[in-house]
Amino acid sequence: MVIRNAYLVTKDYYAAEDICQETFVRLNARLDQIPDENVRSWLLRTSRRLALDHQRNEERRSDSPAYTEWEEEMEAHVASECFDLSELLEKREEIRVRKETLMLLKEQRPLWYEVLLMSCVEEMCNGAIGLQLDITPSLVSKWKERAGRWLRECYERDYLEEE
Repeated sequence: MVIRNAYLVTKDYYAAEDICQETFVRLNARLDQIPDENVRSWLLRTSRRLALDHQRNEERRSDSPAYTEWEEEMEAHVASECFDLSELLEKREEIRVRKETLMLLKEQRPLWYEVLLMSCVEEMCNGAIGLQLDITPSLVSKWKERAGRWLRECYERDYLEEE
C-alpha cells in the first residue's frame, strides 16, 4: 500500500521502495504517539509527503544549472553587444557533452552519482553521506574520487572524439 502510494507520485519503483522504507522508519520512531486506528492514514499521508519531496528534489536536480548559466551569459553578451554566436554555440555544445556524461554516470554508477549529488549539490560531508547510505566515510571519499576520475576520462574521450 505504501509503495503503491509513493509510486503513484514518483513513477519510479526503486524510489517508491526507498520512500516506503523511510516511511516505516519514521513510523517506528513515532509508533507510541500514533493511535492504532490512525496508523494507516498516517502511513499514506507520510509516504505521499516523502514522495512529493523526492519528486521536487529530482526536478531540482534535473534542472541543469549549466543551461541557466549559458542563458545568463548569452543575455550578458547581447546586453554588452559583444555577441559572438559561434562562441556561445561552442559553449552550449560543451555543456551538452558534460550533461550527457553525467547522465551516463547516473546510468552506469548510480551510487557514485548519488554521492556526488549529495556532496556537490546538497553540500553534505562524507560522514553525513555515509550515514544516509549506510557506508563508511572512507568509502564515500573513494567513490567521490573514482567518480571524478571516471567523469574526467569519459568527458575527455567524448569531447575529444567530437573534435
